[in-house]
Amino acid sequence: MDCDYITGSWLFILVLFWLWVALWKNTKKKKQMTIQQIQQQIIDEFTVYNTWMERYAYLIACGKKLPELSPDYKQDIYRIYGCVSMVWFVPSRNNGKLVFRADADALIARGIVAVMIRCFSNQTPTDIIKADINFLTIIGLTENLTPSRNNGLLAMFKKIQWYAKNNIT
Repeated sequence: MDCDYITGSWLFILVLFWLWVALWKNTKKKKQMTIQQIQQQIIDEFTVYNTWMERYAYLIACGKKLPELSPDYKQDIYRIYGCVSMVWFVPSRNNGKLVFRADADALIARGIVAVMIRCFSNQTPTDIIKADINFLTIIGLTENLTPSRNNGLLAMFKKIQWYAKNNIT
């Protein structure tokens, strides 16, 4: 057997293997989670905690991880009216998806904002319009908030949907 033939065969096999690995890696890329998948993940995370004090602490911790919004965006145009706290949602668009940055001036409100951004940021307007926030009832958040905070929560969701319906960016 010719040595070049064997070397060529091994080279061919090596190239095929490399292509297979490259294709396999591309199919293994992390896919964008749907709103429902994110909501289920949040439900799973909250059900780990037994008491509402623990859940509030987790909600506050989520809010602390939220990057602070630049003062340039803390304007009335981005403010969510209906919240007890000062809350701002700033929309933008990336590859046909809405991306939200937001902030709040109170710990619990900031935690709620973080959960809302996690669910609805990087989603298509169509998916946002079709979504609901029933997962917040499932984790018990709506029954453990004051009526005024529940109103604020609903105002946040309505504003997010308004941005989606009106293609605001």
